[in-house]
Amino acid sequence: MPSTRYGNFKYFKCCFKPADQLPSYTAYTNIGICGGVPFPSSDENTEILLGDVIISDSLIKYDFGRQYPNQFQRKVNEETLGTPSRRIQGLLKKLKTTEAKSNFQKNTFQHLQKLQNKRDLYDYPGARHDRLFPAAYNHKPHRKKALVHCICSRCKAGIDPECDEIRKKDCHTLGCTGPLVQRERHTQGNTQPFVHIGKIACADTVMKSGKHRNKLAK
Repeated sequence: MPSTRYGNFKYFKCCFKPADQLPSYTAYTNIGICGGVPFPSSDENTEILLGDVIISDSLIKYDFGRQYPNQFQRKVNEETLGTPSRRIQGLLKKLKTTEAKSNFQKNTFQHLQKLQNKRDLYDYPGARHDRLFPAAYNHKPHRKKALVHCICSRCKAGIDPECDEIRKKDCHTLGCTGPLVQRERHTQGNTQPFVHIGKIACADTVMKSGKHRNKLAK
C-alpha cells in the first residue's frame, strides 16, 4: 500500500480486491513495514531489532472497544479481523517448532544475503542506527541548532506539548542523546535477522507513543 494511505478500511480494500479477481487463490500475504514492541511481554528473553521479520498468527484491533469517562476499555477479541484458514494455522504451528523455525530463519537469512550481494539497498545499516531510547524518552530539541521558536524549545517533560515541526524531524537533526536501552544481540555483534511469530496490532490510529505502545502490549 502507498505510504500515505493507511487504516483498516484501506487495508481491507487492498486485501479483498485481489480475492475477488483471483478466486482460485486460497492464501494472500500482506507485506509491509511495522513498528514493533522491543521486548514482547509473552517472552522476556525475546528482543526485536531493526530488520527482524514479524509474522502474525492473529490480528488485534486495539482501538476496538468502549470509551468510558475515565478510561478506554479495549475489547479483547483476537477474531476481530478474521482468523487464518486451517492450512495457514497448521503452517504457523509448524513454524513455531524449534527445528522448523530455525530452518526457516536460516533460509530467510540466505535469501537476504543474495539480495544484499545484488544491491546495497538491502544492507543492514548497523547497530548505531538501531538506537532504542526508553519508552518515556522526550523527543524534543537537544541541539541548539535544532531549537526553533516554538513551545518545544521550552518543554522538557514528556507530558509537555510538542509542535508538528518537531514531529517531522529525526533524532540526528534534534541531537537526541541520553542512556539507551541495552540490546543483547547488539553486544554479541549478531546482525542476523530473527523471525518472530505472534500477535500484530492494527488500528486506524498510527502509534507514535512508546509509553502507549508498551501499555497495549501487556
